[in-house]
Amino acid sequence: MILKTTSYYYFKFTSTKIFLKISADWPPFTCQRDQCPNAGNAEAAKVCYDHDISIMFANERPPPLYLCIECANDIHSKHEDKMFFDILHPMQQVAVICESKVRILKQKISVL
Repeated sequence: MILKTTSYYYFKFTSTKIFLKISADWPPFTCQRDQCPNAGNAEAAKVCYDHDISIMFANERPPPLYLCIECANDIHSKHEDKMFFDILHPMQQVAVICESKVRILKQKISVL
């Protein structure tokens, strides 16, 4: 059953045994710097969108350039005017049941 309120559609759950499984099994980005000391093993923590940095430190890669924390700190110490941003990684697990201790509901299904 679908309920319509103004311009939004909501599914009405008639059973509390309906669970959605959302998995984020994406491989993490790795450092793309040519001279990375952890070559291939370091998970990227920063991203740089500057063309100059991409050309200087990763010849074959256009922006965005994903960097491990060591490479990002090394490059930032040499080029302090360049901006580096944190990478938002996908969430590993999402709760499908309400975990609030305060709320007392009959249906404890999370809305995703």
